[in-house]
Amino acid sequence: MAPLKKEEDPEKVLLRSRVKRDNILNSVKNIHATALEARADIGKIPSLIIHAEELNKLVEQFHHQQDIIINALIDVDRIAEFEHSDRPLITSMESLRLEIKTIVASAVPVTTSESKSSSSSFTNSVPQQQFVALPKIKLPMFDGNLLSWRSFRDVYISLVHDNQHIDDAQRFHHLLSCLSGSALAIIKSIPLSAANYSIAWDALSERYDNKRLLASAHMDKLFAFKPIVHESLPALVEFVNTFKENVSIIKSLGVDDLSSFLLFHMCSRVLDSTTLQLFESSTSQSTIPTFDELVNFVQHRCKILENLTKSNKGGRNEKPFEKSDVRGKHTKSTKSVFAATTSASTKLKSRNCLYCDKPDHRIYQCPKLTGMTVDKRRDAVLARKLCFACLSSSHMVNTCPSAKSCFSCNSKRHHTLLHREQNRTSTADNTTSNSNPVSQPTTSSGDSSSFVGAACTNSTVVLGTAIVHIKDAWEQVHCVRVLLDSGSQISAMTSDCAARLGLSKRRYKSDIVGFAQSPVSHIQGITSCQFSSHLKPDYLFPAVDLVVLKQITTAMPATRLPATVRQQYQHLRFADDKFDTPSRIDALFGADILPSLIRPHAGVEHHSGLPSALDTQLGWIIFGSFSTPNKSPPVTLTTAIAPSSIDDLIKKFWLIEEPAAPSSPTTENQWCEEYFIKSTSRDTTGRFCVALPFRHLFTGSTQQQGTSRHGLGDSRSIAMKRFYNLEKRLAKDPALYAAYRQFMSTYRSLGHMVPAPSPGIYFIPHHAVFKTDGDMSKIRVVFDASSVSSSGRSLNDVLCTGPKLQVDLRDILLRCRLHKYILTADIVKMYRQILIRSEDRVFQHIFWRDSPTDDLQEFQLCTITYGLNCAPYLAIRCLHELDAQDGHRFPLAKGVLTQSAYVDDIVIGSDTEEQLLRRKNDIVNLLRCGACELSKWTSNSALILESLRPEDRIDSVSFDPRDEQSVKVLGLHWNTNNDNFAYHTSIQQTASTKRQVLSVIARLFDPIGALGPLLLWAKCFMQSLWCSKLGWDDLITDELLSTWR
Repeated sequence: MAPLKKEEDPEKVLLRSRVKRDNILNSVKNIHATALEARADIGKIPSLIIHAEELNKLVEQFHHQQDIIINALIDVDRIAEFEHSDRPLITSMESLRLEIKTIVASAVPVTTSESKSSSSSFTNSVPQQQFVALPKIKLPMFDGNLLSWRSFRDVYISLVHDNQHIDDAQRFHHLLSCLSGSALAIIKSIPLSAANYSIAWDALSERYDNKRLLASAHMDKLFAFKPIVHESLPALVEFVNTFKENVSIIKSLGVDDLSSFLLFHMCSRVLDSTTLQLFESSTSQSTIPTFDELVNFVQHRCKILENLTKSNKGGRNEKPFEKSDVRGKHTKSTKSVFAATTSASTKLKSRNCLYCDKPDHRIYQCPKLTGMTVDKRRDAVLARKLCFACLSSSHMVNTCPSAKSCFSCNSKRHHTLLHREQNRTSTADNTTSNSNPVSQPTTSSGDSSSFVGAACTNSTVVLGTAIVHIKDAWEQVHCVRVLLDSGSQISAMTSDCAARLGLSKRRYKSDIVGFAQSPVSHIQGITSCQFSSHLKPDYLFPAVDLVVLKQITTAMPATRLPATVRQQYQHLRFADDKFDTPSRIDALFGADILPSLIRPHAGVEHHSGLPSALDTQLGWIIFGSFSTPNKSPPVTLTTAIAPSSIDDLIKKFWLIEEPAAPSSPTTENQWCEEYFIKSTSRDTTGRFCVALPFRHLFTGSTQQQGTSRHGLGDSRSIAMKRFYNLEKRLAKDPALYAAYRQFMSTYRSLGHMVPAPSPGIYFIPHHAVFKTDGDMSKIRVVFDASSVSSSGRSLNDVLCTGPKLQVDLRDILLRCRLHKYILTADIVKMYRQILIRSEDRVFQHIFWRDSPTDDLQEFQLCTITYGLNCAPYLAIRCLHELDAQDGHRFPLAKGVLTQSAYVDDIVIGSDTEEQLLRRKNDIVNLLRCGACELSKWTSNSALILESLRPEDRIDSVSFDPRDEQSVKVLGLHWNTNNDNFAYHTSIQQTASTKRQVLSVIARLFDPIGALGPLLLWAKCFMQSLWCSKLGWDDLITDELLSTWR
């Protein structure tokens, strides 16, 4: 490596070398572009060969400059930047170099053979004939759309598949470059080699070269043609082109009788899925069926169903199911509490099952329905809008004519199949002959119940374990013991392990069900991380999502394994060197991760009486059962059923009037305050400039350069992919595209966004939210700083959120109502009036271009971005600091920014219009000291409104929360004409279950207590529902329903 001169500034050397290196890389990219053109046009090959002679020299210069960069990074103590700023460019250079050399190597023999062929052909041709240069033919693209398969196949076969001048390896490369979407997914897992080309092409042809599917797809296109309402030339031309094209294609697929296929297609659209499935299984998939074949098959099915119906009929007619003795007294023929009939001669009605639509049974006999849990049966009945009492589809339970009741509880409100025990318990069957009986479930006196079972057996089961390496938030490697379980649908990590690693957690919204359908409680979120095998620590597996649980299982294995197990497999490299010793489990890899860890053609070793060994990418794991001479110690399984989580959702509803206890500042929040004071500055205009509060600085890192230990991986490719998806979406909506373009243009013209002067560390994806409010439509661009990078962490994960500084909305509203006159205003683009210091802007890069025809540009956001979790804290903290530094100069505005501002909304009051006007002027002048302006003024004072420009005024104001950390308020509006607050809500009167009632009541969230009488009645009604001990999805009684209505 080239040493740095002592007199040179390392920062300047670093900048100079990076510029040179980037120029060299651009030169290589130009050669690569020439190579791609030469591959499609052999006339460009001589130019490629000339440029390729410079490739080795450019690569050598690139590495020379990279060596200088590494030395400079070491000198300025920023070597950690190498991973995210330099290594991707080195990888890109190597990829470009190899692809260029591959194209050059394949082009030289092609050129030779082509030139010989051309020479021979030219000799035999007419001397006077001139050679015409034809335009180059681009290879077609195919994304899996059946309608474009035939055109792609014909062109590809002509240009590539039947081309004798290229080998199968090159054909495979061309094939991959032509595919995308679902078509690419079929062959992308096949290794790129000449021997595998035919396998890949056959797999693609087998999937899409299906005449039946192709004909149906083109017929669907005819049926999807929209009717022409008014005669016009474009519409008629489109009609002719669509029908002629698709009919011609259908005929070319071998459909001789077009009318028969048309009738067949119409019939297949109206038949049930069961009949169609049976028909498809009886016909060949390579031929196109006819209308007569389908009709004959349906007639045959009619005879079968008629015979089945006759064989099930008795000597008398059956009454309708609603009138039958469904829940009557037990007879001798009854064998189950779920029996739906009481006589062996009971007849089945000819109609289909209301659940699975099969004709050979009724819904109460449906094996699919009876095989479900009670909760799932209830969900199925609700989804199909069936009567809870008799399972009929002709009425609901309130109008059910049946006088029968549930066998279990004698209730007339639900069917026996839908009976739910008040105290749910789990049971276990003794299915192993050599096992002791399992202990009975126990139920506590509270709302939760638990099952505790223990079994002693003569064998021990071992689950596979492995040791993996995971980096913590401070880049330190930790050994984590992982349980490998293919029976789990999720992967998880204990909360202790996540805390030890300092991994950030996100909200996890799904429920998890464990053994015997029992819900798993204490779910603390979900985290992401990368891991590596302790045998190959240099190879990182892709980031995985792990649900954070309080505990996964007890120590594994349950007992120490005999020494014979280790002796038998001592020649193997274990994934866990202590697999035979009971140890703590830190994480669980389930079926979402485990398949990717098993090697192709993985080796398995079996030995009689011992567990087996399986070869994985983490090493050999030991799993399976082995015999023990004595009974193994009892293995205890505890399954806890927690109260329904919906109970927690209304704690806020019940405790809304309770005063909140003041919380003491946490250590992290204290550090955020200290760091803000230390790192914040103001420019000559008074504008604030703040630093991003990185969590690694809080945790005690001694490096103050800000980016060395943030733990972010590559986010450039993710942001670029999401931008291309955004661009496609915008192209479909010109109005949205124009609004988005205008927003970004304004963003740039105000200087809040500038072209990036250097490569970014983190790239923020962005998308549009288009909101319509009455006749007005408004676009908002959302920046997603929670987008996860390749390391499993996002920018929000590595930033401290900061303390909550928002004033309670209730205090603001009640305080302003103490005065006769009220004035409100909004700080214009509040977040974007505060700068981010230059060294932190590399974490706020985005992609943008005004048109798909323009080059994609990398921009840098210079101000606080309202997608960052710390943005509310930084913005509000600057207002507080402005009040502290300059508030004494404007006495009437002192304290307004700290007590009467809710994010960017200011609400103040005064007893006289003159004093309110002076106070308004002081607030305007105070905010101007911080380079902020006010707009959207409104007041109940005519004097105030007259002093404002009409474009700065609004007629009414709505207090809605601006971010997730705010107090949530729904529909509170202020009418300035009659000077009162109003609630806008929509109450549904159709609630018939406890869950639906709670959903309605929860919408009455009142911040200032004005709805107290209504909320009191709602709470009393909810308490009466609890006293009735109804389940969340049970229908409420008629008496309560009439009270509710």
